[in-house]
Amino acid sequence: MNAEDAVSWLPSPDKHATWTEARRFRSQIDTLEPIETTLGRRQRRLVLAWAELHQDELLETWRLARAGETRQEINPLQ
Repeated sequence: MNAEDAVSWLPSPDKHATWTEARRFRSQIDTLEPIETTLGRRQRRLVLAWAELHQDELLETWRLARAGETRQEINPLQ
């Protein structure tokens, strides 16, 4: 799974996850509330569990992206 960070034009912190080309997930970082998803229940639970563990890192990466700074690497779901 690859996690894509929010970019500077986004008004609020959100997280994108790609499971496969056709299976995606997007959620708010601060609340982990899903915005849109095509993932099944099991995959969605895995992504949310990963996001909860890395929530502080995701928020910091979003902040860096908005500031136009180099974003930090976050370990993917394994």
